[in-house]
Amino acid sequence: MKGLRKYIVEYYGWIASYGDWDCDDFIVRAPNMKEAKVIMNERLKGKLIKGNPYICLYSTAKRKMEEWDKKEEERRSKINACNKTRNVDEPYEVWKSHNGSWEWRVLKKYQTPRLEKQNKHARWYCAVKSPYTYGGWEYGDTYVKDVKQYAEQIK
Repeated sequence: MKGLRKYIVEYYGWIASYGDWDCDDFIVRAPNMKEAKVIMNERLKGKLIKGNPYICLYSTAKRKMEEWDKKEEERRSKINACNKTRNVDEPYEVWKSHNGSWEWRVLKKYQTPRLEKQNKHARWYCAVKSPYTYGGWEYGDTYVKDVKQYAEQIK
């Protein structure tokens, strides 16, 4: 690690594993900018496959790390924090029908709340318990509008 500098890579493009346009960043440690570009290209290979992605590589020496941390926290609040599938016992949210007979546990959200509002076909991956599941959970994608229309969030 001695003699290595930190370089920040920010990118925006079509992320195949996410199935949508998104942004992300990571830190590369390399002795110089040329080596940092090689490492960056290797790590991005296969991630950005559609269109012309925006990619920015710069040295952390140009920016104070306190500023980076503040902007990083702000940026992360704008991206989808619920895009990793969780276990049924640790859902992101829990919704119950008004009469209490149905329960939706949100295990993954495919889009940010801002994009969900714009997409009438937005969906969540949920575990659902109802009178028709005989006490068990059924897993699958559910339209966000249906959950919000027939239930209220309890967690």
